[in-house]
Amino acid sequence: MKPTSLLGLSLELIGEVAEPGPYPADARVGRFFRGKRFLGSRDRRFISGAVYSWLRFHDRARPRWKCWSKLRNLQDIESGSKQSMFLLDILALAQDGNFPWEFTPTCEAMIEWGDLEDHELDDRVRQAATDSFLDDQCWPEDPAERFAAETSMPPWLGRLLLEQMGEEEGREFANQLCTGADVNLRVNTRRATRKKVLRSLQRETDAEVELSRYSPNGLRLNKRINLTATTASRKSWIEVQDEGSQIAVFSTDAAPGMTVIDACAGSGGKTLGLADLLLAEGGEGEVPAHLQSRLIACEIENRKLQELRRRTKEARLTDKVEYALIGEEGDLSNTLPRAHLVLVDSPCTGLGTLRRNPEAKNRYGLEDVERFQSLQLKILERFAALVRPSGRLVYVTCSFLDGECDEVVRLFEERHPQFSASPSFWASKRLPATCLDGHKIRLGPSTTGTDAFFIASWRLEKPGRSD
Repeated sequence: MKPTSLLGLSLELIGEVAEPGPYPADARVGRFFRGKRFLGSRDRRFISGAVYSWLRFHDRARPRWKCWSKLRNLQDIESGSKQSMFLLDILALAQDGNFPWEFTPTCEAMIEWGDLEDHELDDRVRQAATDSFLDDQCWPEDPAERFAAETSMPPWLGRLLLEQMGEEEGREFANQLCTGADVNLRVNTRRATRKKVLRSLQRETDAEVELSRYSPNGLRLNKRINLTATTASRKSWIEVQDEGSQIAVFSTDAAPGMTVIDACAGSGGKTLGLADLLLAEGGEGEVPAHLQSRLIACEIENRKLQELRRRTKEARLTDKVEYALIGEEGDLSNTLPRAHLVLVDSPCTGLGTLRRNPEAKNRYGLEDVERFQSLQLKILERFAALVRPSGRLVYVTCSFLDGECDEVVRLFEERHPQFSASPSFWASKRLPATCLDGHKIRLGPSTTGTDAFFIASWRLEKPGRSD
């Protein structure tokens, strides 16, 4: 395909993923390609690479070319079209080495594209493609804004990283979040062994497949492949799930014989992982009475419960999971049992998944962090009432922000002294010490090679007992 066509299609898709909406970028990219069946695999790789480069690095590119525009005394580009802004983003990406083409071929394709009859190139874009573009002066003057631009974070998030981690650690962490992640799989061990699945994937694909470092049920692939064409996928041997999410499940210390409540089940990734742990000793046949388990998946959205039902059916777990559609408010003790383990995998900003979902950093703002914190505490307190004496309560977020992690823990512990810190036995034996902070666990790209997760766990003391 001609460079001008690749550029035009990349612009079209960037425009689609830039619009606010409920669907994540990967879903939009998939829908776009389904409507462009004429594209070959090489063209798809280029376009998706261009779009994900924009998603990851436009928070670095845009402040830089805005400074360039100001230094050249050019009219504010934001008064022009979105397409002109995207074109300047692309030029800045190419200048910084964050685009599939280098700067010169990008300029050439852009000028040629602008010379076509059905396109018009903004004069400022044309000047940028021929000018000395983005020198060392093209950075925001404010130190915090410059840090945010250098790390390709929106200003509000850059400031939080500086406050929480300091410049050196914050910069390293942000750079890791701007790097693409490997593909992680969870093996349904009730259907096939991990080694059997590994050999099957190695035989049928050209990806490098290896055992996960921490999750005993996990596999890691070095690149995206068409998993639906594999035997492992067709036979429901695998689920796509980040190893950090798998670690969170193991860190609950769930075991056969427990009654477990998954408070915010969603579409069921962690629910299925919990089912593997609860049914590990029972197999498919008769389960001893002392090992009989209950797993109850709760959701406020019926759509998500229906998706969970579909996934449990594929995994042959339909009769092993109970489903509870609950309201957003109210006492749950009349409809749900007291449990040995309550997992609260709470709604959050999802910023811990930026390696996979780079659009998340522009979906929310500081006010959303405060809103999520209030919601997280509310859900945690609501489900804490379902923990039986000596039972465990586990709180999980896919975030690294103090407001969604340590601050929620602090507020909960202030209000509920009957819950005492209870570190995970599994995590203490399996995870690096750098992840562990008493009853709190922090996962991330640098420590575990995973998405960023936060996990905290407590035990409900028996009445009258004190430590």
